[in-house]
Amino acid sequence: MRISENMMTNSILKSINSSKSRMNNIQKQLSSGKKIFESSDDPFAFAKSARFKSIMEKNDQYLRSVNMSLGFVESTQMHLEDINNIIQDAKEKATQAADESLNEENRLAIAKEISGLLIQLKSIANGNFDGDYLFNGNNVNEMPYELEINPEDSEDIFGINFMPNSSEVEEITKKFGEHLDIQINISGGDIDKINDVFNSLLSLKTGLESNDTVLISQNIDTLNDNSTEILKLSTKIGDIYNRITLTEQQLTLTNMNLASYISSLEDVDMAEAVLKYNSEEMAYKAALQSTGNIMTTSLLDYIR
Repeated sequence: MRISENMMTNSILKSINSSKSRMNNIQKQLSSGKKIFESSDDPFAFAKSARFKSIMEKNDQYLRSVNMSLGFVESTQMHLEDINNIIQDAKEKATQAADESLNEENRLAIAKEISGLLIQLKSIANGNFDGDYLFNGNNVNEMPYELEINPEDSEDIFGINFMPNSSEVEEITKKFGEHLDIQINISGGDIDKINDVFNSLLSLKTGLESNDTVLISQNIDTLNDNSTEILKLSTKIGDIYNRITLTEQQLTLTNMNLASYISSLEDVDMAEAVLKYNSEEMAYKAALQSTGNIMTTSLLDYIR
């Protein structure tokens, strides 16, 4: 078979174009740092990388939920600690008022202080995080507690309205994984433990106003019980916080590992790519030189 000049030229030009295409592809890899741009580059690696990215996207959604939930849970715990501080203050005042050396006027003065504590307690129990009330179950848009105040005396508290009870306060559950749901709020019978604190303060105030030392003493024991229950709630919320924090760490670590896997699949080896580029460049230049030599061949060259 006779190889014509046209065949040789076409073959060399084809080689030049292929070499140029490979050089351009390597340049693209070097500039982007990636070696896979579409499925045809490496079908197996492309599919695996896409699956890993899908998992990371889901984990990122869970992490956003984790961040919001951690704020809600942490705020709940802080408010429970504040409630316990109110109980301790009330217990101290009750112990003082139980002293037989105090008279009726002294106890009325302490009753005013208890009214102040009730106002503080209402503010704490109506606490919210990012606009969501902490102690009204999944009804996060409605303020749970409202005091009944004597219209003739703004410091005289005689009752409480709209107190949520265990049948009204439902749990708030957040999804932090494919098969992981965690309750982040206080619900059910636990909410009654906060209600009991209001009732104890109101009962103590009644005892102080009626100068009833027996009732005052009884409320000291009741406040002790209230404190114990609130501390239990705080511990329960603390456990929830720890679970969510551990979940956050696991999701973050998983995403870091997945990112590393994706990098190993997609990222180009710079040193190897540079060597390939230099090799292709040499081949390209050699092809150009060969083409130049052929193009300068004339009829006279064959006559000689």
